[in-house]
Amino acid sequence: MKLSIALATYNGTVYLKEQLESIAAQTRPPDELVISDDHSTDDTTRLIEEFAAHAGFPVRFSVNESNLGTAKNFEKAISLCRGDVIVLSDQDDVWHSDKLESVERIFAAKPQLSLVFSNAELVDESLRRYDETLFDLVQFNEQKQRLVKSGRALDLQLRENLVLGCTVAFRSDLKELILPISGDGPLVHDGWIMLLVAAVGEIDFIQRPLLKYRQHPAQQCRVAETSTWHDIMTSPKIDRDSRVRQAQQIDEAFERLAAYGLSQDKERLLREQIVHLHERAHLPVPEF
Repeated sequence: MKLSIALATYNGTVYLKEQLESIAAQTRPPDELVISDDHSTDDTTRLIEEFAAHAGFPVRFSVNESNLGTAKNFEKAISLCRGDVIVLSDQDDVWHSDKLESVERIFAAKPQLSLVFSNAELVDESLRRYDETLFDLVQFNEQKQRLVKSGRALDLQLRENLVLGCTVAFRSDLKELILPISGDGPLVHDGWIMLLVAAVGEIDFIQRPLLKYRQHPAQQCRVAETSTWHDIMTSPKIDRDSRVRQAQQIDEAFERLAAYGLSQDKERLLREQIVHLHERAHLPVPEF
């Protein structure tokens, strides 16, 4: 089994070195590290080139001619991966040394497994640990864990985004389904990938944290400061356009999934969510 890491970077000089060092320290080295840089204006390019010159594994580095945004930058990195399993990576985290070994072990043990995600330590910008783990904070409790284990990850994913991309690994034969990533709506790259794969494949998770998920002011999404996707999308304050865009993304996913033999139950779930979002988009807007 060959493991590819898809790392998306943008102006990552402050924390990227620690992440690259944690990748280099893996007990099971990657078969390749694929880095797509989104036209950084700091020293990110120089840092990556210096790392690549001394890495003990292939590093393939591509720089976008213009800024594509996070989702499309990940799309490019994923598209360039050649391994059997693709492991997503943010630029500002720190991996536990056995992350890749753990990912490989679960895919080897479960030949039908499509995607796995893991827990993560929550740390501040200096890597000091918070009391809660990621699963604690997003309330991925025993009830939700049983639903995932019983094949009902899609039910949850339609209500709230189950995963952070930096905790995800999936089989590369799903690239044709996942790409291109829908780039206009509340489903960003991780939510899009999880939605599609949960509709057709087997999902599992690793209870143990496999990385330090760094919280810092420059972060695009600080999990400690966000509500669940369900809370956000059902709030009366959410604008109608956001609900319509989400419905359009799910409809786009539905059309792509039609070629993959959707079960009747999962087809029904997707259709019901599209209708629900359109209905909510046309409710009167409350005054505050």
